Amino acid sequence: MSILNDRLKCSIFYFNLLIALTGWLIFTTSEAVGQCSNTITVPSGESEINIELELTEVITYNTYCPGGFEYRVRIDYNVSFTGPTPTLWTLQGYLICDDGTERDENYFDLPEGGGSGSVLAAQSDWHTCYSSPPHPSPADLGCFNFRLVIQGPDIQAEDNEITEGVCEEPNSCVEEVQVSELERLYIYRCDGPFTVPAEFDDAEVLLVAGGGGGGYGGSAGGGGAGGMVYEPSVSLNQGETYPVYVGKGGEGATSSNEAGQNGMSSYFNNVTAIGGGGGGSYHSNSTHNTGRSGGSGGGHASNSSSGASSGSQGNEGAQGGQGNGQARSGGGGGGAETRGISGNGSRGGDGGEGASSPILEDLDVSVSIDNIFAGGGGGSGRPGQGNNQGTGGSGIGGDADTDVGGSGEQNTGSGGGAGWDGGGDGADGMVIIRLRLSSLPVLWKAVNVAYQSINNTVQIDWQVKEESSTSHYVLERSLGGIDDFKQIATLESRDLGEELIEYRYQDHGLPALGGRLYYRIREVDIYGDRSYSEVYSVTVPTSQKPQKVWKIYPNPSSGADMNVSYSGSTDKIEKIYFRLVSPLHTTEYIRVDGQKAFEDALREIFSSLKKGIWVLEIRWEEKVEYIKLVRG
Repeated sequence: MSILNDRLKCSIFYFNLLIALTGWLIFTTSEAVGQCSNTITVPSGESEINIELELTEVITYNTYCPGGFEYRVRIDYNVSFTGPTPTLWTLQGYLICDDGTERDENYFDLPEGGGSGSVLAAQSDWHTCYSSPPHPSPADLGCFNFRLVIQGPDIQAEDNEITEGVCEEPNSCVEEVQVSELERLYIYRCDGPFTVPAEFDDAEVLLVAGGGGGGYGGSAGGGGAGGMVYEPSVSLNQGETYPVYVGKGGEGATSSNEAGQNGMSSYFNNVTAIGGGGGGSYHSNSTHNTGRSGGSGGGHASNSSSGASSGSQGNEGAQGGQGNGQARSGGGGGGAETRGISGNGSRGGDGGEGASSPILEDLDVSVSIDNIFAGGGGGSGRPGQGNNQGTGGSGIGGDADTDVGGSGEQNTGSGGGAGWDGGGDGADGMVIIRLRLSSLPVLWKAVNVAYQSINNTVQIDWQVKEESSTSHYVLERSLGGIDDFKQIATLESRDLGEELIEYRYQDHGLPALGGRLYYRIREVDIYGDRSYSEVYSVTVPTSQKPQKVWKIYPNPSSGADMNVSYSGSTDKIEKIYFRLVSPLHTTEYIRVDGQKAFEDALREIFSSLKKGIWVLEIRWEEKVEYIKLVRG
């Protein structure tokens, strides 16, 4: 990162997250994904080379699942120059994909004379299947870094080879919501890893699979909704990483020679939601006119004689209908709550209703999604005049249309509507994880945490009904949220033979900057087993603090020009610990020996942080000091 700071101006290097179109577009051999673009600027004599790169597609070939598949990654590029056009001998790169088990370096070439276009980063790479058919994103493949090779008469040696991140936030389609001090909510709209934070071990989980695509024709069936699976309690291991797979919606039928495609399954920790069934198309062949089974079944076309398509995690798709003369209609796709409505004469059947989930109930914070999922797609009706086209279930399933059927509302797992000129696409699914703190013991009777202004302390009082095996209590405090607890004191158990035992501790080492502090108590028994109290928070005002002995300048700073001075009484300082804290991120404590090592380490770490306000915490010789810094 220090090389990057020497090479780039602060205002030049940036990351922009782009969402491709309005959702994920799935093709026969490729799958488009919204990814990050970055612009890298390299000096060349009196000129600057501006290289903008953006990942746009993962393309799969030669699929042999469950064994594996080949893939290529499409990169959009724009190479431009500021100043005179420089002479370049080489301008090429490698997309490094490393998911921890498989590492590939995918070569691509860029035009030395500048220009824009697309290029495939390709090495005939092979990757293990995690779903069939595979639908990987760059994050799944671990494609997080570019390595550029730039050679020319005016290119400095340190710029001949540059390794830089694809984007700052590869899982940008994952939303994290702090529900309370004890709960967090994670909303996955695409595949990605999930790492269980410390002190969380229990979760509610909702999986919604991709919805099925709608059928083709004037009396075709709507797509079935993806399966919807809710697990009220799933045990997880703290610190362990679990893969999350979000099922893609099935494509709507583009001709009468096919039914709508089934949606793909969603998966998390051995829980699977099954993709919705595709809707049947108006065709004489029963393979094409029959709605497919799935999480919820797809609706049949009017000329299907098969029984209703089954829904293993939802409801059946409905059958088509016949009327007088040329009147005919397709059935609606099944929804999570109700089965699809059968076609009636010339009126296409409506899609089955979607359902809500307990996982989004009792929230005291707002989230970006509605609590309704998995509606069925509507069936088409013929003739087209009047209100003959079926509507999607719960307003989220795709409506049928005399043109192309409507798609299901994105990330609800709803089915696509049938269409005279093509079926609507099923919606992608979603995975929601609601975490809770470790289960609380029943022996905690009363805990009180309060700030005492008279002596500037936080006093913690608690009552417990002790067991004879209790060994001691550990007081823990966090300055940066509920996942950053540090031990501040230990109190031995007092076996007094009483029904309730009372304890008290006063925390005198409060941060000078004040703010919200979090406390909890850990009980440890003689066997080493532990249990925790609830988490308690208290607001501490800013205190009158002594003159600081550490000075960091300039402030604001980009990091590279940062200097550290010390005006304390000790000539030589050893064992300095420091970290940087912001509302959204806290670095690990870093130990350095001496002021110069502290300055070097702080420059490197601070240069890598996002712009904004950070608090530097410095600990040395049983002292602590806090300095507010601005990352420019």
